[in-house]
Amino acid sequence: MLLISPVPPPAGGIANWTEILIRRGLPDGWQVRLVDTSVGTNRGVFETGPLIQELRRAARVLGRTLRELLLARPQVLHVNVDPFARGLYRDGLAIAMAAARGVPTVLHHRGGLSEGMVGAGRFHLKWFEKLATLATINLVLDGASHDFVDAMRGAVRLLPNYFDDDELPRVAPPVRAADERLRAVFVGAVAHAKGCDLILEAAASLPDVDIELVGRVYPEMQAQLDRAPGNVSALGERPHGEVLDCMRRAHVFVFPTLHPEGFPNVVCEAMAVGIPVVATARGAIPEMLAQGGGVLIEPTAAALVGELRTLGANERLRETMGREGQERAFSQYAFSAVAMELARLYEGLGEGRLPARSGTAPGERS
Repeated sequence: MLLISPVPPPAGGIANWTEILIRRGLPDGWQVRLVDTSVGTNRGVFETGPLIQELRRAARVLGRTLRELLLARPQVLHVNVDPFARGLYRDGLAIAMAAARGVPTVLHHRGGLSEGMVGAGRFHLKWFEKLATLATINLVLDGASHDFVDAMRGAVRLLPNYFDDDELPRVAPPVRAADERLRAVFVGAVAHAKGCDLILEAAASLPDVDIELVGRVYPEMQAQLDRAPGNVSALGERPHGEVLDCMRRAHVFVFPTLHPEGFPNVVCEAMAVGIPVVATARGAIPEMLAQGGGVLIEPTAAALVGELRTLGANERLRETMGREGQERAFSQYAFSAVAMELARLYEGLGEGRLPARSGTAPGERS
């Protein structure tokens, strides 16, 4: 299988997904060859480089893809794409090259399409529709995205993201002592798009709650962080093992994102740790939490304050949510389970079996 995708740095949902796949490998003898689309260490996941830099990166990626198609002759091409970014045009050309050589193609959309495509230009939407119908199969992360691609008559299937169950084995969820302050943690880009300004606003009304922000601090947030109350700690970027340790020390995971999310890995990891998730209804998050594991809120500081106060005052509710989320994470979102689905998908494509044009939402999987 030829995979076109970024790896860290910088860390991010797509890059982390790819890193786990490369490290763990696929079952059933599938070998992965990578064409790296990383932007490098000097840019963040929400930053766009100069056009000339992007054109050079596109030429490098497409040149490597063509060499792999000609020399390695992969059975399947899998492209992880941010459907809202300029890279969609580059990745579309890679899909077209593979299709011209008769190689089955997987177009893996990394974002909530029905939300993220609002306001997209007409040409971008037309390009997206062309690729959705050209790809052998589209993989999406939430039910609304499934319906979006299905309406374009593209073959589509839902597949959740995963967490690394080797790195994050199942252990008992964190227990909060009777006299212990509630600890909440956020993991991700410390930016407006992730709702971090809402977290800081809420923190001022929650002096008895300690809040940790783990992730790269974007310049737009620095002034607010400088004025943040003493119960807020901005830890910056940390190695993934330390990030998981922060989650294990916490009692609640907060994720009031405003971004058109797909299937946030950090939410999945928080569920696997066994701490309840307080998040906005973006992308697949409502489906992830449909059977317990957390609560959805409106994107306001007042809503975040209310839920943290509720969980801080009701330890039984907090523990129940944590256990429900952990059970769901290990039964449906562990790498060992999702990788088997990927391998079966590749096997079908390699044998010329076109997947069905339907799928099951992440919140409804059996």
